[in-house]
Amino acid sequence: MAQGNYRNPAEAAVCARANEVPGEKVCACLVPAPGAEVPSLEDVQAFLTAKGLAQIKLPQRLEILTALPRNPLGKVQRFVLQEQVAALPAGPQ
Repeated sequence: MAQGNYRNPAEAAVCARANEVPGEKVCACLVPAPGAEVPSLEDVQAFLTAKGLAQIKLPQRLEILTALPRNPLGKVQRFVLQEQVAALPAGPQ
């Protein structure tokens, strides 16, 4: 995927996802803009690395969602997002 096709997702957020070993991993949650290509985890990591994000802060999982959970004021409900992500099957990412 060309690096410019997913730089403007409709929505994006990060949350922690429980890991098999003690601790949690960073999980990026993206809602692609209509008609946009869906990036791979490697695409997102490369993009964030190029922007100067530290290696330890890079997401280790990528979940593509249809919408982010929001409260009536429009703020992302991270606790709901974390619950939704935890309920998703663990993939190969």
